[in-house]
Amino acid sequence: IYPVPTDGDLNISSKLPVNLLIFSTSGTLIHSQRCSSGLTEIDLTMLESGLYFYQALQNNNKIERGKIIIE
Repeated sequence: IYPVPTDGDLNISSKLPVNLLIFSTSGTLIHSQRCSSGLTEIDLTMLESGLYFYQALQNNNKIERGKIIIE
């Protein structure tokens, strides 16, 4: 997942399809998207500047988690 920080356009590179979940700092799910294998571009420009958390899931198993900073 890159670039971090971002201006709202995020790229996800994965060998297998994943579900990306984005949460606010309070833990509220604010965005969910299915990403195919390869490179997927996600538009998060509708979100306010700040800190968010993500989880990437494959077959309902958490494979990665981290932070996203939107400037």
